[in-house]
Amino acid sequence: MPAIAGLLVGMLLWPGPGPAAPPQGSVSKPSILLVTIDTLRADRVGCYGYRLAETPHLDRLSAEGVRFEEARTHVPLTLPAHASILTGLLPPRHRVRGNGLFRLPSDVRTLATVLKSAGYSTAAVVSSVVLDRAYGLDRGFDLYDDNQRVGEKTAFNYIERGAGQVAESAIGSLRTLESPFFLWVHLYDPHMHWIPPEPFRSRHPGRLYDAEIAFSDAALGQVWAAAAARAGGKLIVAATSDHGESLGEHGENQHGYTLHRGVLRVPLILAGPGLPRGTQVADTIGLIDLAPTLAELAGVSIPGADGRSLRRSWSVAETAAGRATSRAPEAEHPPLWEESLHPLYDSGWAPLRGLLTSRWHFVEAPRPELYDRLEDPADRTDVANRHRETVEELRADLARIGASMGDATEPAPTVDDSPEEQERRARLASLGYLTSGGGAPAGPAGASAAARLDPKEGLPGFLAVEKAADLVELGQGKEARALLEPHLKKDPGNPRLWHQIGEAMMAMGDSGPAEEALRKAIALDPRSEFIRYSLAALLGSKGDTHGQKGQLERILAANPRAVDASLGLAALAVMRGDIAGSEAILRASYAAGGRDPDLLDRLGHHMLRKGMRREAAQYFEEALALRPADATALLESGRAALRAGDPGKAIELLTKCATGQEAIECRMELARAYVLGPRDLVSARRELLSARELAGDEKTRTEVDARLKALEKMKDPKEYQ
Repeated sequence: MPAIAGLLVGMLLWPGPGPAAPPQGSVSKPSILLVTIDTLRADRVGCYGYRLAETPHLDRLSAEGVRFEEARTHVPLTLPAHASILTGLLPPRHRVRGNGLFRLPSDVRTLATVLKSAGYSTAAVVSSVVLDRAYGLDRGFDLYDDNQRVGEKTAFNYIERGAGQVAESAIGSLRTLESPFFLWVHLYDPHMHWIPPEPFRSRHPGRLYDAEIAFSDAALGQVWAAAAARAGGKLIVAATSDHGESLGEHGENQHGYTLHRGVLRVPLILAGPGLPRGTQVADTIGLIDLAPTLAELAGVSIPGADGRSLRRSWSVAETAAGRATSRAPEAEHPPLWEESLHPLYDSGWAPLRGLLTSRWHFVEAPRPELYDRLEDPADRTDVANRHRETVEELRADLARIGASMGDATEPAPTVDDSPEEQERRARLASLGYLTSGGGAPAGPAGASAAARLDPKEGLPGFLAVEKAADLVELGQGKEARALLEPHLKKDPGNPRLWHQIGEAMMAMGDSGPAEEALRKAIALDPRSEFIRYSLAALLGSKGDTHGQKGQLERILAANPRAVDASLGLAALAVMRGDIAGSEAILRASYAAGGRDPDLLDRLGHHMLRKGMRREAAQYFEEALALRPADATALLESGRAALRAGDPGKAIELLTKCATGQEAIECRMELARAYVLGPRDLVSARRELLSARELAGDEKTRTEVDARLKALEKMKDPKEYQ
């Protein structure tokens, strides 16, 4: 992957900020680089004490600036946590309470809007659909790069970009910025699922999470060097995370379903002009303090922010060498608000809210939790039963603080049901968010908050679903079903459980009960595209193409941009011999805004079938913009270049697909390009021999042999067609 290769070169060459001068403009204020590394626990970073970490750039940033030992997020979910980072507001005040269901209101100030008003150039490069501009965080940015549909679909299904791609885009965006600038870069790699590239995977055997962190740190270093060069040395760098990861603690292996230190404590490091070097601050602080801090360092403010500038938190004693040596002691702080409404919207369980004081960590739930921070800073032992009066006091404080912010027990989502939102929610489901389809709380209609299941009680079923999915992948449907069925007694209204039971029965070949389970899941959550896709696949496997068509049409009626449904319906039309109908379905998806290389490739082939080569070329060009290694688009674009009399361009395109799924045809066309262009008969013969070696059938080998014979006796390149 070119982006990864570029990143590795940058790692080898990077010695620190380069000497390049910044562009002309106001340089009286510092430029700001904010890097948020998604799902990064503080205790997996080297400067926070993790000896197995490969985080040299975060560690260097700490040595050159201020490290906050106990920084806490207010919500362990990507979108609402970033809303707090960028606004300095708590979730009930900025009103973004979950992923994919809420939009930042237009009247809320952000760090970007304030800095832009102060003359800053602003840009953001984000790496996950969770932060799509539709959710409002793009406000105030001159450039908001949220294009996830690049690279290989097989790696991330277009729901995220890898750190190498993000670093490349971020460095490109710097060329458009004048000092002072504000650049926010979001790296998603430590989020599940972990697919670290080499050499990071090999350097961290058996520790994929650590490898993804190392990959992200390398990208941070590359962007930091480029930003420092662009800023001319006057650069403030802030590195943090939106939340941590459970890694098995409290019965949770990811995040969103619990409130404990593993998912709430994050790294926070600041360095640059106006900041001391090598300082550690022990105070507990919240991420709502970051935006006011960066604003103050830039000489502006964010009116109405809940957070406060952290400048007062660091106290510095200068040595003769001028290095910071003091460590600020832990001080009393106002209670920090915490929440996660993810259990409510994803599984129909009770929402979670909590307070963090200097002494106590309180979590409000059907069965409340209390942790003594002095005796148990890692939140391992619940002491709520031993301190009932404290629980009641903190519960009252929580209710009072919530009421002062206008908090509602079950806030209504603020996004609409437009096709664009349906598509985004489907992509969020690919990340494990909104598996139930989103919108109203999942589960039985009319359930009261008091009757909802405590996430602590539901988590075993959640983990069983994930384990069962792995078993189904291995063909062990019977074992998956046995694992899931006990959890239905406790949580019979959970569509996630019924869905996975249906999948398990499909793996067992028991189609009748599988269909019954999937229809039960749909009855509980009729908006879920995931469940309907499963039912459509089951019906198709039974030969019930009418029923399969009906389910795909239901998906498409609710979400005209559901590309996979359009592709499935188009394929069914071809099976019926309705070629024109297939084309019409694909055109409708494109007209609705659907953009996917597979959709574009099929539209291109329809145009070729009709002799509309110019229109076909346009579709293939769009496919290559989204998936540069798209073998079909490369092949057809190479052929188009040959027809246009440009063999040089054809060679460039066809060489890129000579090892992909279209390798045989690409090599045959590449041979023709070598003949018609540079008349390189040696290279042409090489490509034909390679095509023959790859050919798996006698018909193709015969065709290649005919071309080889023609090549041997040809004199005029035009003879070889």
